[in-house]
Amino acid sequence: MKLFIARELLDGTPRKAMTPARRKRILDAHDHQCAREGCTETMRLEIDHDIPLALGGSEEDGNLIVLCYAHHKDKTRQDIWQISKAKRQRKLIEEPVASKRPIKSNSRLVGRPFPTDLRKKLSGQVVRKEGA
Repeated sequence: MKLFIARELLDGTPRKAMTPARRKRILDAHDHQCAREGCTETMRLEIDHDIPLALGGSEEDGNLIVLCYAHHKDKTRQDIWQISKAKRQRKLIEEPVASKRPIKSNSRLVGRPFPTDLRKKLSGQVVRKEGA
């Protein structure tokens, strides 16, 4: 799995720069229109990775899509959620969750001491001891 950090992938290979010719080629391939179904936006178009680099996507042109500003923002929000989820799952696999406090075999629950002048009947009713 490739993870993206700054301007290079985690494996050390640099990201491809978005040259004007490459940008035009990708926009032409998508008819200068947002890739979301039903969207007719042709202005404020942005190029994004269909599968994010952090989730194993590539820098190839086939993994790039054209989105309007609003849809790019929505997709980025979803991508961030998926990347965070993948990181949490990876962390669970690599480092199993340990309990916050080790359980001792001879441990007892410690609570407030029961008042000595009270007693509990079998019915569950708490009454004052006779003579107290």
